[in-house]
Amino acid sequence: MVKVLMTGGNGLVGRAIQKQLSSNDEIYVLTRSDKDNHDNVTYINWNKDKDMNNVLDVDVVINLAGASLNDRWTEAHKDAIQKSRIESTNKLRPLIKQMNKKPMLLNASAVGYYPPSDTASYNELDSFESFDFLSETVHLWESAAHEIEKEGIDVAYMRFGVIFFK
Repeated sequence: MVKVLMTGGNGLVGRAIQKQLSSNDEIYVLTRSDKDNHDNVTYINWNKDKDMNNVLDVDVVINLAGASLNDRWTEAHKDAIQKSRIESTNKLRPLIKQMNKKPMLLNASAVGYYPPSDTASYNELDSFESFDFLSETVHLWESAAHEIEKEGIDVAYMRFGVIFFK
């Protein structure tokens, strides 16, 4: 049995991960609204401080939170894209810090970190400066996760590309 705390659990990737986990696993989904629990999924409204005490001592934290990239990228929505990712990651830091058993953090990110190229191949050891909105967002989001890593937490940065589900 694995205990998982997830942000963005109601999104496309979060719902797919929930389906792949065992029915014996305990899944806690941090959400901004009240939802009814079901099966092995417990929803916790992270805007209510008293509910946060229910998520101590999980094995892994999966951070997928963020405003959808599928909406029109107006200046207001671009601001929401960045703020939602950075603020949710920052909110995880004190929560993880208070856990008795330190979990691993799987932090979503994007391949937009890497500059476009017709010939280059990149891997996680390559380092780049921000060059556009998406790369800036990735840098800011990963910087917030690096702060958690500085607390002695193992962090895996998952740089997703386009995701298709059947």
